[in-house]
Amino acid sequence: MNGQDRFPGPGRDPGTSGDSARRHRERQARALRFREARRTVRESSAQAGLSLNEPVPAAGQKAGSLPPAGAAEHNPRNNPDGKKRQPRAGVLTKVLLLAVELLLLAAAVRGLIGLHRQTQPVYFTLRYLIPGQEDIVEEVRAGDTVPLRGAEDLEGYNFLYWERPDGTPETDAQLLPAQDTVYTARYALAFPTEAHTAYLTVNEEGVFGVNEPVTVRELVLALDRILNLDRIGKGRFQDVDPEDPCYTAAATLKDLGVLRGEWLYPDDRVTRADLLELLSRFYPASSASFSFPDLEPGDDCWAAFCLARERGWIDAGEAAPGEEICRGELARILNRVLGRTPRYLQPEEAVGTILDVPPSHPFYADVAEAVIPHDYTDEEGFERWTDSKPLPAHSPGLFFVGVRLHYIGEDGRAAVSTTVDGRSYNQCGELTSGNEELDRRLWKILEETVDPASMSKDEMLRAVYQYVANSFTRHSDAFYPPGAGGWAPEAALRLLEEGNGSSHGYAALFYELATFVGWQPRLISGGIYGHQTQFEAEDGTEVHLPGAYTPHAWVEIREDGLFYLYDPEMEARYDGSRSFYRFYDPMRWQKGYRSTF
Repeated sequence: MNGQDRFPGPGRDPGTSGDSARRHRERQARALRFREARRTVRESSAQAGLSLNEPVPAAGQKAGSLPPAGAAEHNPRNNPDGKKRQPRAGVLTKVLLLAVELLLLAAAVRGLIGLHRQTQPVYFTLRYLIPGQEDIVEEVRAGDTVPLRGAEDLEGYNFLYWERPDGTPETDAQLLPAQDTVYTARYALAFPTEAHTAYLTVNEEGVFGVNEPVTVRELVLALDRILNLDRIGKGRFQDVDPEDPCYTAAATLKDLGVLRGEWLYPDDRVTRADLLELLSRFYPASSASFSFPDLEPGDDCWAAFCLARERGWIDAGEAAPGEEICRGELARILNRVLGRTPRYLQPEEAVGTILDVPPSHPFYADVAEAVIPHDYTDEEGFERWTDSKPLPAHSPGLFFVGVRLHYIGEDGRAAVSTTVDGRSYNQCGELTSGNEELDRRLWKILEETVDPASMSKDEMLRAVYQYVANSFTRHSDAFYPPGAGGWAPEAALRLLEEGNGSSHGYAALFYELATFVGWQPRLISGGIYGHQTQFEAEDGTEVHLPGAYTPHAWVEIREDGLFYLYDPEMEARYDGSRSFYRFYDPMRWQKGYRSTF
């Protein structure tokens, strides 16, 4: 090799040929591009928050610098065989560039997605589910308030409320959705109002029992007749036997959500609160608020009473939630629930005879509506019956409804607000003493001492006589003059209130009770032979009796033309050792009884 070839002249590239110079220039260009790309990566990574690790420099090499161009190609250790190889730095550069481009692309995509989300509105879906209908779907933009849908009509049912996914009613009228939500419509079976069928009954004797308390069993059967459900319920109660008449009705009402729990208590009496709370389950809650003097808004049954007041089921006044419902009031409330208007337009012959509910009775129209199936026409909001199945006519005479005595005349009409054969009857057709307080006390005594269904007339008379003779303490009291009349209610009530009295109180109470069990007694104020010769009358005047007669009172009842005497006070005086029950007329003179002087 000569010196000319050993040291290249100025402007010549190292190498043995022109190809070597060209390759050298290419390597320098690639190195320049690499440095520019790495600088671009660092700047982009800093803007995107990325961190890239730089390659570790070789020994003696400054960080960030590249080996001289062609070093790998001319180093015999790296290329001992002298063959041409692909530079390793070029492959790493391409891989690094590809990774950087992918990272930059991912960051750009994330940025575009975030920007899209920031600029596009978010919507939530409200889905309303209605049985037997297509779902109602509404889309609501996040942050917007929308009204809750109103009631959805479903034939034969009353809409109650929209139920939230957690099973509770939605109470807010305005909704602010924060997520997709599903609401389910809840309904209750509606009462049919077109057909006026009977839902209460009278007994075999034609007695309704207007003042009798309503039991749970009777209420369940009445609702079942109104709803006319033709299916077998699956609900069960632990205290209802399958043979009980209300078994299927109660089970079906439980399926409908009207009855709840595991115990029915079928023989319990129904209170006003019980009835109205049960009826409220057929209707949506009231938005009205009413004031009741005996009920507070925090009470459990307050909402039910507000609904009943709003819908006109009950009148204004005291709620009386714990008061037991009688059969007459049950008929009135259920008629109002059903929208029936039974006032004044049905003729008596279309009803027949309801023995304990004459036409003058305040519950007559409602009871007739409840027990007589009928067709009707509407005349300005009132019913006129066009066809009915009247109750049968009953034979005339006295009859008991429980322990209350009634009378049917020869014309088939009940005695009401009148007097027949010396007996007085009130507006309900019940035998009365003329004093309402005394009547209530007498009926209570009779409920405890007699049973008209199983006892004869004589047995009942003996029972009330023994009650009077054994239930009070003898005590001197003001007397009534011989021949006085009209004092029986006063004297009888005083004996009941004070628990003691004279012969006049004993006789008066027995007289009233004997009348209430069907007898026609007469009350005598006279004298009995004894040591007292004078006394002070009720009005304060002194009354003198001849000889040694003492003021005294007793009861007489006529049988077979003879008057028999009954003296419960003397029975009490002798503590039963001598009988003063039913001895006939001549003997009263022998015993010293005298009615006139």
